[in-house]
Amino acid sequence: MNVFYKNFILLIVLYFVFVIFDYVENHTFNWTENMIQSLFFVVFFRLFMWFLDGKKAKNLIS
Repeated sequence: MNVFYKNFILLIVLYFVFVIFDYVENHTFNWTENMIQSLFFVVFFRLFMWFLDGKKAKNLIS
C-alpha cells in the first residue's frame, strides 16, 4: 500500500509540473496530454526501479 501512495504522489506532482510548464510555454492547458505523460513517466520509473532492484537481488544470490 505504501508503494501505491508513493506512485500516486509522484503522479500528482508530475502532472502539476507538466501543466505549469505547458502553460508557461504555450499559454494553454493540455490536460489529457499531461496526464498521459505523467502516467508514462511513473510507469517507466517504477519499471526501471523494479529492474534495478531485481539486478541487485540476483547479484546477492549468486
